[in-house]
Amino acid sequence: MIEEFQDILFPQNLGFSVSRIIERFTKVQNFLSGHEQRNTAKYHSKRKYMLGVAAKSFAELAKVTDFYEARRGPLIGFKWHDILDFKSCAIEDDISASDQKIGIYDGVVSEFQLTKTYGDAVDDEQNYIRKITKPRATSLRIAVDEVELSASHFWVDGLTGIVSILPSAGLVVDAQISAGYEFDVAVRFAGNELQVDYSSFKAGEIAQIPLIEILD
Repeated sequence: MIEEFQDILFPQNLGFSVSRIIERFTKVQNFLSGHEQRNTAKYHSKRKYMLGVAAKSFAELAKVTDFYEARRGPLIGFKWHDILDFKSCAIEDDISASDQKIGIYDGVVSEFQLTKTYGDAVDDEQNYIRKITKPRATSLRIAVDEVELSASHFWVDGLTGIVSILPSAGLVVDAQISAGYEFDVAVRFAGNELQVDYSSFKAGEIAQIPLIEILD
């Protein structure tokens, strides 16, 4: 059975240009009075990337082609490293265990989904809370009530972003759990074709490699 997603990162050492689109699903209804009503059809946004690989050797072009074929084109998802948004904090800052609040211990459930909050409103309903499903496990830091835990007291699933706090952490009811981490984005190829242009000078380009985010 072919996997729907593989825990593999798109080759990062090729050198490429990237454009990113963040797509929102907002419906706007206009009235004769000039007023409008806005509603969102989906809570989560979706990211799209357009890669360009130019002036590359045959070997480098072949690496991209091999990666595309191994994923069966759009069939199998993989990970993409978005250098504009890959930390639980601002990209110029260092990660800390208190970057993102991810839950409060209720005395029963000790598993928490990694999330990232966009916005600075006191009321979370006014912020956008994004589910993070592809964390870099070795980067993860966890704190309970602002006190950082040793890595031996928690575990994270690198394909779901669910953090398990182990009994050795000694959680108490109403404890605030926070996290800091780096992460990647789950994507797939958006098209059923990959066009490669090359010449007899053993160099070429792939002008467009569209990727689209996979929402779990």
